[in-house]
Amino acid sequence: MCALSNRKLVEEFETTRKGMASVGLEHGLTNSDTVKLSTKLDDLLN
Repeated sequence: MCALSNRKLVEEFETTRKGMASVGLEHGLTNSDTVKLSTKLDDLLN
């Protein structure tokens, strides 16, 4: 059984994706916060 239900996983994915886009636009794609959010997205997808 997964730690997160499908709905919760989708919600967390969307929240993280939007946050990453926002941080990336404001601070740049190589900013450490952008990279951390990108890594979190990778973890959610795997």
